[in-house]
Amino acid sequence: MSIQKITELLSKTKEAYKREGFRYVVRGMYNQTFKKTYNLIYCKFLIHLRPPGTFTLQGQTYRYFYHPYNTTWKNERAVEIPIILEKIQFYHYQGGRILEVGNVLSHYVHFQHDIVDKYDKTTGVINQDVVDFQPLSENDKYDLIVSISTIEHVGWDETPRDPKKIPLALENLATKCLAPGGEIVVTLPIGYNAYLDKLLKELEKKGIVTRTFFIPMHEQPVFQKMSLFKRERYPVAEELAKTGMYLPSSSGLKEEEIRYICDAIKEIKRE
Repeated sequence: MSIQKITELLSKTKEAYKREGFRYVVRGMYNQTFKKTYNLIYCKFLIHLRPPGTFTLQGQTYRYFYHPYNTTWKNERAVEIPIILEKIQFYHYQGGRILEVGNVLSHYVHFQHDIVDKYDKTTGVINQDVVDFQPLSENDKYDLIVSISTIEHVGWDETPRDPKKIPLALENLATKCLAPGGEIVVTLPIGYNAYLDKLLKELEKKGIVTRTFFIPMHEQPVFQKMSLFKRERYPVAEELAKTGMYLPSSSGLKEEEIRYICDAIKEIKRE
C-alpha cells in the first residue's frame, strides 16, 4: 500500500472515530479485514472450482468477471465490467482519452484515465458535478466515456432531489465532453430511479432501443445442467436481471444519432 493510500485511510479512520467513536472504528476495521481476506480466498477457490463462464452481447462473447471486491460473482458487476473493459482496452491501445463517470473501475483494474465523481474524495478523482464538468479544451475531449451504475444516482440521491439532472448530465457528456467520433457506454439499473424508468419507456416509444441485463449465472440453464450453483440464491443479481438495462452503445453510432438520443431525452424531460 502506498504512503498516499495509507494517509487517506488514516484520515478516514480519524473522521470515523470523531463521528462514531472507538468501538465503531474497531468493529469496522475487523469487518473490513476479515471480509477482504475471506472474499479473496473464496474468489480464488471459486475460480479454480468454477471457472467463469461466458455470455454473448450483440454477437460478441465475454467472460464473466470474478473479483473479491464487492464479490462480483454475486451481482451485476460480473457482466458490466467485462463489457466496459473490452471498450477500454480498444481505446487505450489506440491512445484514446478515456473518462469514467463514477469511481468504480479503480477497485478492479488500473489504467490511465480521468475520473469525475462529485463525492468520492480519493486522490486524483475530479470532484465536480457531471452536469457541469467540461474538459479544459477541445483537444482534451474524450474518445471514450464510460459509467458503471452511476448515472441513476445523479440528482436522485441528492438533496434536494432533482431527477431531471440525468438528461442534463447525458447531454453535457455527449455535447461538451465527447470528441468527434467518440463513444459513450453507460450501464444502469431499472427499478432504482422511478423518473429514469419513465424516461427509458419514453425512449423506447421514440425508437431508441434499450436492453435489459442478462440472466444471472446461477439461473442460466448451461450451469444448471452442470449442477453448479445448486440451491443457491443471489437476490441482488436476480433483481438487477429483471430491472437493469443498457443504453445504445454500438461503436457504429454516429454523432447525429447520439444527438438524436440526447434530444429525445430533453424532449421527454420537458413533458
